[in-house]
Amino acid sequence: DVCSSDLIPKTFGTSRGFPYNEDELSLDKVMLIGDKPLIVSETGVEVISQAADELLLLRTEWSDSRVCSQNGRALVYSNTSDKVFLISRTTVLAELKEEGFPVTACLADNGSFALTYSTDKVQTVVKVYNTRQKLEFEWHCSKEYVSSVALSPDGKTLFVAAVGVDNAEIY
Repeated sequence: DVCSSDLIPKTFGTSRGFPYNEDELSLDKVMLIGDKPLIVSETGVEVISQAADELLLLRTEWSDSRVCSQNGRALVYSNTSDKVFLISRTTVLAELKEEGFPVTACLADNGSFALTYSTDKVQTVVKVYNTRQKLEFEWHCSKEYVSSVALSPDGKTLFVAAVGVDNAEIY
């Protein structure tokens, strides 16, 4: 067990409102959402201003948040939950519930996004959503495991890295 007095603070930043303290034991990483710091910890994600004011706090039910960020938006997901959140710097734009646990995700420059997950029926499902969070494309891969996805800047072309085994050949 770790006592609160044993926690080591992690500080970063040098402008007004900084240094900003975060418990190092719960801190996963710090990245940017647009030009604002996005703090990923075991309790969720937090976006702060340059003055260290809280702009958005998203508490998650999981402790292993994964985040991808592009042009002021971010996807927050976990490999242990079927929920995916699309956030901006100040608000939750959408909450999606998928049929499985997301494996990987990406955002396009225009705000479209893609995500993958596995199900009991197929190896991988790939979904692409438009800028209004409407499903545009869905692909069920029966044999291939999709390990990574990327979208073109306009969100119209999907790139997939897939691994599969067919007749004892890896391709």
